[in-house]
Amino acid sequence: MSVTLNSNHRLSGPLLVLHTYELQREEAPQCIAAVTFAGDPTSYIAVGTAESESDNMPAKGRILILEVTENSQLK
Repeated sequence: MSVTLNSNHRLSGPLLVLHTYELQREEAPQCIAAVTFAGDPTSYIAVGTAESESDNMPAKGRILILEVTENSQLK
């Protein structure tokens, strides 16, 4: 599974893949949000993940905070 950062050209053109971030084998993204922090000019992407065991019930997960660099890469 991977998390993909897209660029949406609203006036014309399709979504473009700018960068991907590999997750662990059994891990799946559940939610993704753009976030900022007070006093920090950097943009971030927050990703909530889950790993399911039996019955597709999430057993554990992570919250990843990925920095978006000036050239739209995830760090």
